[in-house]
Amino acid sequence: MQAERAEVGRQRDLLESDRREWDERERREPVLAAVISSAALLIACGLPLLIVAGLLIQDPPADSAGEACNELLDQVVELTDAGEPHRLEIDPTDPSSPGKLTHQT
Repeated sequence: MQAERAEVGRQRDLLESDRREWDERERREPVLAAVISSAALLIACGLPLLIVAGLLIQDPPADSAGEACNELLDQVVELTDAGEPHRLEIDPTDPSSPGKLTHQT
């Protein structure tokens, strides 16, 4: 009879420890799920901001006016080297665009 009581007490203790373990899991798992959910939401909201920041930080486009001037100078040098009497000058007779460059022969 004493052995049966000891066995019932041991099983009751085992059952109580099992109940405590399940109770701890029920409190811990929702917290873990909330952390994972919050992290996923933070990444989902932050990713577009990172993409926009990456696009805004890119190198500025090349100066097209500077490139056009360099191309024009290259053409002038080629014409001068070829010995042709071509020249570029401002056309004072054109009232619509007094600073327009024209090619005269």
